[in-house]
Amino acid sequence: MHPLEKKTLKVIRQESLLHVGEKVIAAVSAGPDSMALLHILVRLAPVMNFTLAAAYVNHGLRPAEVKKEKALVETAAHRHGIDFFSGTVDVKGFAASQKISIEHAARLLRYDFLKKTALASGAILQTTRPKKFFCA
Repeated sequence: MHPLEKKTLKVIRQESLLHVGEKVIAAVSAGPDSMALLHILVRLAPVMNFTLAAAYVNHGLRPAEVKKEKALVETAAHRHGIDFFSGTVDVKGFAASQKISIEHAARLLRYDFLKKTALASGAILQTTRPKKFFCA
């Protein structure tokens, strides 16, 4: 097992982030950090006996990159034999209507999408900060 996988496994166990039989939704942006997290979780799923899925959220902020990013995440998910979910959210519209920053609106909408996806797919959410999906 790679040292980063060992460290991640240790933190997951110490913090009781995951338990046997759970379904985990990994939010994957296609950036190097989230792709690395996806690969680590793929490797840890059989060790910890959890089911993994990947989710990609199009925030509508970088339209030129969306098609390529989504394809990268979807391809990785299929290559690893895990479910893939994707959705689009209107960050600019929500930010304007709520009078909040783009970053805050993106976070709220992303978490809402992930929560709905997790619930629809049988993943379990914590009542505080959702711990059953991972964002990098």
